[in-house]
Amino acid sequence: MNRKRYLIFAALLAVNAHRAGAEITLSHGTYPEPKNSDRISKWEGSAVYRNVSIKTITPVYGENDFTHEFDLTLVSPRGTQWTEAQIDEHVLKLAKTYQQCKIKVRNIAVISADVPAFMLDMNDTGPGHFIINSAQVAYVSSMPEAWPKPVVFLTDGYAATWAYSVASAKRTSELRGRDYNYLANTAFISSEVNLDWYELNGKDKTYSALPHELAHIFNYMYVDKDGKEDTHSRDNFNNLMNRDTTKENDYLAPYMCDIFKASPLMRQTAR
Repeated sequence: MNRKRYLIFAALLAVNAHRAGAEITLSHGTYPEPKNSDRISKWEGSAVYRNVSIKTITPVYGENDFTHEFDLTLVSPRGTQWTEAQIDEHVLKLAKTYQQCKIKVRNIAVISADVPAFMLDMNDTGPGHFIINSAQVAYVSSMPEAWPKPVVFLTDGYAATWAYSVASAKRTSELRGRDYNYLANTAFISSEVNLDWYELNGKDKTYSALPHELAHIFNYMYVDKDGKEDTHSRDNFNNLMNRDTTKENDYLAPYMCDIFKASPLMRQTAR
């Protein structure tokens, strides 16, 4: 068996092993007082977020063999097409996907709030869709100061998804001649990802845009044999980051896990 076929075979074995892993469930709750009220007041300190409520989602794993973990904030403004059931579905896929890397999604804060109407649909904010528009700027610049990241905003709009790593935010700033570094470690995911047409692009049912966009935030980069970089995978096997949408599923290759674990947003788990 040549090396190329061996790598594909090994990847398929890893996929099957991962999918046979322990079951994951979700626990829903709220922060205890006064922690909850304090966090709400921080979000309501801007002119953008009003009538804020915060819930928590905690993945409950059937195993505890983790080496790294991270927390996450989802901002789900009222008035979009996102439902609680859809959020749960993506969170569950997120937990299952990163479990392959022995990475635990420790706790997720879900921020619900009333926001100005122009922020709900990214298509209403000018050309370029998710590529720097007034809604993105309003969402991120109005967040509480020093709020922990990553933060993912769940919106509407045809453009589907967009993420900013530290590197891509810096690159955007240089190209635009303005400081957009504050967008680093944030992502935007449209409710379009829940519609049939999105899956009909060839994506596997195990795929979710949430772990994919977080992978960009965690500095995923594909490097070919000639040293050329790409923000999406050009591997011959199906995986979470494949540039070919017909080859996208939930699989993470070991080299991807190593990249994610090196992110400053990750913590090593206590032993």
